[in-house]
Amino acid sequence: MPSFLNHKFNANATAIGSHWGLHNGHANYDFNRTQQSDVIAHMISKALPTQKTFYLLDIGAGNFQWGRAMAAYLNEHFDNDITVNIISVRAETHDGPEKVVKENCVIYELGDFEAEQLASELTKRLGHSLEGKIDFAISSWCLLHITNPVDLVVQTYHALKPHTGLFMFDGFNISYQGIDGSYSPNPLRMTELLHNINAPFIFMPDDHEGRMNAMVIQKDSESKLNLPLVYSEIKSIEHGDGTGRIATLRLLSGWKRVNTRQVSLRKQYTRVHLEVDDLGVTEFLYLNEKGKQLLADLAPAFTYQARNMQLNLVRRFFFSCETSVFDVHGEQVPVSKELILHPTHQKGLDV
Repeated sequence: MPSFLNHKFNANATAIGSHWGLHNGHANYDFNRTQQSDVIAHMISKALPTQKTFYLLDIGAGNFQWGRAMAAYLNEHFDNDITVNIISVRAETHDGPEKVVKENCVIYELGDFEAEQLASELTKRLGHSLEGKIDFAISSWCLLHITNPVDLVVQTYHALKPHTGLFMFDGFNISYQGIDGSYSPNPLRMTELLHNINAPFIFMPDDHEGRMNAMVIQKDSESKLNLPLVYSEIKSIEHGDGTGRIATLRLLSGWKRVNTRQVSLRKQYTRVHLEVDDLGVTEFLYLNEKGKQLLADLAPAFTYQARNMQLNLVRRFFFSCETSVFDVHGEQVPVSKELILHPTHQKGLDV
């Protein structure tokens, strides 16, 4: 494309902003039933006193609403003795400033960003590597549009800070060689991916408006992922909006299939029921053994979001296994005894 036409196209695209319609960035992404500002505030408060610099990352940032909302929240609630770098990236071009400093937040808004080259793109655009530095990463309604989403999850995992870094994201289709790879939600394959990553995770079924479920993982070691997968081919897929592309993966020795004799969801995962008495709503999520402490850590930040209306209500968490219930303090008690977890710092709650 001639340079003057390319410049004109970029100018027009920027004028209308990101244009993905309904799911195009948000001040708080409605998944995992969390208020992300509370999660991040909780994370900063728990950090070692010597940590004064934090990194947040939004992949597929729409019109950068999330990063701007986080900056406003953190500037209001934290003193200026910390620096929070908030990095929002999107594929569309962006003619605004890439870096803005507002009080204790450094806001990066990066357009024309190749998410599938996450590590190298961040190094190129910021001038230094972020491997092992990201405290909190999030991606909503983005990974399902990526040709190679598994690789992007791996790159994001490597960018997380060891032992504490969190990545919240929603699901995507995974195509395995020899297995039907149609473009449709498949919770089992996402759970299988999480199982083979073998990090603390929480998985919440969520198909609202076509979402392919929601999950959060924590990087619990300094080791890099070495998943027993190789890429077989790039195949075309048909979906409601036309034709897309997806990487097909071939499973190698060492990959564990879920809901087989190797891995039983019922026996190896805890099913947690979330109940709101005033609404009569019951939901559930799955977590692995490592994810129990992760959920206990995140419990104060959980709020129930009834779609576009947030309700700050006390909820009961039931940690039910085959023969025992898991207490947030690590105590094992009989199933017949009901445990109640109250979020302790929700505004407006009498707990």
